[in-house]
Amino acid sequence: MRMDFGGSGINSKKDLEGFELPPKGTYHLIVTNVDDSCDKVDGLKLTMQCLSGTNAEGFDKVFTDTLFFPKADAKDGGKFATKRLARLLLASGAITEAQLGSDLDVDWQWLAGRQFIAKVSNRTYQDKNGNDRTSAELDGMGIWHLEDPEVAAIPKNNAMAETFLKHGAAPATAGTPATSGAATGGDAYEGL
Repeated sequence: MRMDFGGSGINSKKDLEGFELPPKGTYHLIVTNVDDSCDKVDGLKLTMQCLSGTNAEGFDKVFTDTLFFPKADAKDGGKFATKRLARLLLASGAITEAQLGSDLDVDWQWLAGRQFIAKVSNRTYQDKNGNDRTSAELDGMGIWHLEDPEVAAIPKNNAMAETFLKHGAAPATAGTPATSGAATGGDAYEGL
C-alpha cells in the first residue's frame, strides 16, 4: 500500500509528537468516550470532539479532559468540582434544574454521545521528563446546554444538534441517567 505524506503537515520528527488540539475558543462538543474508572485519577475523564464553534481551526479536533470528583479535603471543600460536574450534567440533559440540591445517583457512561457548548482553553505544562506540553481543557464553569440563550450566538453543527435535540437531549426524569436517591459514595455528590 502506498502512503502519500504530501500536504499532511508532517515535515519533521517534531511534527509526529502528540495530536492536534483545538485552540482556545467556545465549541459545540460531543462526548466520544467516558472513563469513570478512577484508575489513575479520582475524576471523570471525557474525550470530546469539536463539532463547530468560534474558532474554525478547532473543528473536528479531539481532546481529553478530566473533571475531578469533589473532595471534602479540597481548599473549598469540593464546591468547585461539584459545581462543574453539575453544570456538565445540566448541559448534557442528564438532570433538570429542579434536581439541583438533591442527592443523585449518576450513571456517567450516559454522557457518551451527549452534546453541549463549552469554552475550551489551552494549558502549557511540563511532563515528567521536563518537556513542555500543551493540553486542551474545558475552561472552568463555561459549560452550557445547546439551547441555553447565553450561547445562542455560538456556531453549532446544525445537523448534529438537531438530531441530538430531537432524540433525547431533553432533561432527564426519574429512572434515567441521574435519579434521586442516596448518592453513590456518601456525601461526594450531596447537594448537586
